[in-house]
Amino acid sequence: MAITLGLVEAVDDNGVYVSMPGSRGVLRGPYLTLQDVAVGDRVLTVTTDDGETVIVGLASAAAPRSTPATSTDNTVPRFDGTGGALQNSGVTIDDSNNVNITDSSDVALRVIASTGNPYLVRRAEDGSDLYDSWQSPTTTTRFQLRVTQTQWRLQRSESGTFDVLTAERTTGRVTIGAAGTTAGIELGSSGPTITTGTGAPSHSAPDGSLYLRTDGTASTTLYVRAAGSWSALS
Repeated sequence: MAITLGLVEAVDDNGVYVSMPGSRGVLRGPYLTLQDVAVGDRVLTVTTDDGETVIVGLASAAAPRSTPATSTDNTVPRFDGTGGALQNSGVTIDDSNNVNITDSSDVALRVIASTGNPYLVRRAEDGSDLYDSWQSPTTTTRFQLRVTQTQWRLQRSESGTFDVLTAERTTGRVTIGAAGTTAGIELGSSGPTITTGTGAPSHSAPDGSLYLRTDGTASTTLYVRAAGSWSALS
């Protein structure tokens, strides 16, 4: 029984085409299936006693794929061209299965479907919340999106975490968090505002702004800003 070094020239549904000194043919082997070899691999073949030539393994003297000289730990490799060569990437999966994308330029994560509707699904165990965090610099959270079992909450982080906008799943009610004389709704850039609070309004606001007094009477609940001053609408 002779062991021969061959070169994989093609792989298709009929088998693996291997060129060897003086011969070329369709080979199949118990060690490597059609999915296990690629064009350019060097393989070892033997001829059995009944005259059948089969693949028994990859040639140890040569790498089965073209690989870079160096690599980064935990990096996800990607193909370089169509010849089967591999190259490094900026995507890593660490030992805790955290996926990180690091690049010196803008990085985009795209979900593209050639047909139908693309979906990006995130799922948490019952009782757990989902978080999307916007951080700058490094790990300092500026804003975060928190989804609980019953709420969608946009939160800001400034000496604590506060709700900016909340939507209830069961009722559809939308709440503006931390609304007051310094936080509310602004209509356009530097436009009129809608704010709330206790007591008569005294803060500055553009003309046309509205103030909703939570402890007002029938004639001192709604205020409008006109000509630079607040007036209660009875």
